[in-house]
Amino acid sequence: MRLIRALLPCGLLSVAVACHHRKPTVVTTPVPVPVYTQPTQPPPPAQPADEMQPVDSSALVYYDDETGFTDSLRLIIRDEESFQRAWAQATQRQATSPALPEINFQSQMLLLVSAGRMRAGDQIHVDSIGRRGGRMVAVVRTTVECQQFPAVAHPMEIVRVTRSESQVMFVEHRAKSGDC
Repeated sequence: MRLIRALLPCGLLSVAVACHHRKPTVVTTPVPVPVYTQPTQPPPPAQPADEMQPVDSSALVYYDDETGFTDSLRLIIRDEESFQRAWAQATQRQATSPALPEINFQSQMLLLVSAGRMRAGDQIHVDSIGRRGGRMVAVVRTTVECQQFPAVAHPMEIVRVTRSESQVMFVEHRAKSGDC
């Protein structure tokens, strides 16, 4: 028993020394390093359209200053059913709704532009149409009167253009009337 008591401290001491000299296991976890990036530059200005054509008065399907479209809206209409719904909303404030114009949707489509809540005398028009990089471009001009009349208006225009299945990009221009 004395032998066990004498050897026991030696055994414990050798285990402690062995544990103390063992190299610890190092676990490394990758830490993301922030990467400095230059601030992004704004995109370059859009190139002019490849071919632009003014939208003449014969393309006008409907214009009104007081329509059922009370929000600013850009809409492409490519079928009769969509046109009927848009026409009903566009003419809902008329005492008698005008007859639905005939549109050949095989070769034509409609662009509806609404300015939202504005003042009497303010206008919205599709000025020109063209192509840029395979995409159709419609230039929309909103003209604001210098002398604001107190009446509220919701100007809207529908124009007929050659049918295209490509996307339509609306380019907006805002101007003051010429008598400012």
